[in-house]
Amino acid sequence: MNHPLWLNECTILRCSVYLELFFGITGLMVAWHSGSQAVFLDGGYSLICTLTMMANVRIARLVTKHPTPEKPFGRAPLEPLMLLLESSLLLLMCISLLTMAIYEISTGGYLPEFSLALAYEVFSMIVGGSVAVLFLFVHRTTHSPLIYFEFQEWLLDAVLSTSATVAFTIAHWLGTTHPITPYIDSILTLLLVGLLIRLPIKTFSKNFRQLLFTAKPEAQLIEHINNSLWNLENPLTKEMMNIHIIRIGRWHLANITINIQSDTPCPTYHELGKIKSAVENSMLEKHQYIKVNLQLSLSDYGAVPK
Repeated sequence: MNHPLWLNECTILRCSVYLELFFGITGLMVAWHSGSQAVFLDGGYSLICTLTMMANVRIARLVTKHPTPEKPFGRAPLEPLMLLLESSLLLLMCISLLTMAIYEISTGGYLPEFSLALAYEVFSMIVGGSVAVLFLFVHRTTHSPLIYFEFQEWLLDAVLSTSATVAFTIAHWLGTTHPITPYIDSILTLLLVGLLIRLPIKTFSKNFRQLLFTAKPEAQLIEHINNSLWNLENPLTKEMMNIHIIRIGRWHLANITINIQSDTPCPTYHELGKIKSAVENSMLEKHQYIKVNLQLSLSDYGAVPK
C-alpha cells in the first residue's frame, strides 16, 4: 500500500523527534556531570531541534494541502516561518556559548571530565552519521524542505560529534597536568560554534526571503517552463506573457500575466487551458507542489488614438 507523502514525512519526523530528544536530554545530563561547554552545545543543539521538530510534524501535514480561492497561498508560509524560528533559536545559543568560551579562555580555562564526554560524543557520532545518511536518501524521494533541513541538522550533529571526539581524545592523551588541557574544551566550543553557526544563518536568510516573496526559483525550472510555452501552437508571443514564480517552502506559485492589446485577438478558453497545462507539466518535472494562476491584462499600446 502506498501511503500519502505527508504520512511518510510525519512518521519520519516523529522518529527524528524521539531520537533528537534522547540525545538532547542525554547531552545536557552529560554536560552537567562533566562540566563541558562543548557537550552542552551538542546537547542543546539536539534539544532545540527536538522542540521545533514537534511543530514540524504538524506543519508537514498542513502544508501539503492545496491552495484555495479563500487561501491563495494555502498553509505554505508556515514552513519557512517555522524554519525561521528554529534558526533564530540556534543563533541565540551559538552567540551565548561563544561569549562564555571567550570568557573562560581569558580566565585560564577549566578541566571538565573528558572520559565521560568522550564516551557520549563517540556514541553521538556513530548514530548521527547513520541517521544523516538515511535522511539524505528520504529527501531524494520526497523533496521536502523539512526533511532536507533535518538531514542538514543530523549531518552537522555528526560533524560536531566527530570534532569533539578528536578533541577529547587529545585531551585524554595529554592528561590534566598539561598546560594546554584546560583550554581544550573552550577552544573546541569556539570551533563547534564556527561550524554550527553557518546553518542557522543560511536557513534564516533563505526563509526570510521566502516570507518576503523574494526567493527565486531554480533557473532550470524557469527554462523548462519557457521551452514548453514557446513550443505551443497559439497566437501569443513571448512579449505578451509575463511569468513570475514565487517559492514558499515546498510550494511554487506561478503567476502568468497575458497582455492583450487592442489589435490582438483574445485567447480562447482552450488556448488558456493549454498554456496552464504546459506550465504545470514543466514544473511537475522538478517539483510536486505547484499552483498556476492565469491573468489577462488589457492594454492599448498598439491602438491608434482617435
